[in-house]
Amino acid sequence: MSEIIPAKTPVKRRRHSPELKAKILKECLEPGTSVASVALRHGINANLIHKWRREAEGNQKPAEQKFVSVPLPAPRGMVEDVVFELPGIKVRWPLAQIDRAIPWLRALQS
Repeated sequence: MSEIIPAKTPVKRRRHSPELKAKILKECLEPGTSVASVALRHGINANLIHKWRREAEGNQKPAEQKFVSVPLPAPRGMVEDVVFELPGIKVRWPLAQIDRAIPWLRALQS
């Protein structure tokens, strides 16, 4: 005769109020406090607190950031060209395009 195994009862998720979430997130900001210790104190998983933190950061409007490129003059004494000296060959390469020299140097290796 086979044994009958009872079906598992689904676990109901707990709901946490926005006030409790805010309180827990505030506790995590205190100096010397870890998210894990706050989670243990409240009997919740630390990953849940991290999720709440991400959600709270996502609700904040990001500050407008603008990047402005400012051309700077070359410092005094700065080299504008790089010179490669190999046996029997001397190549002057502009420093501004040094990234283009890499494939050329690799080709010389082979």
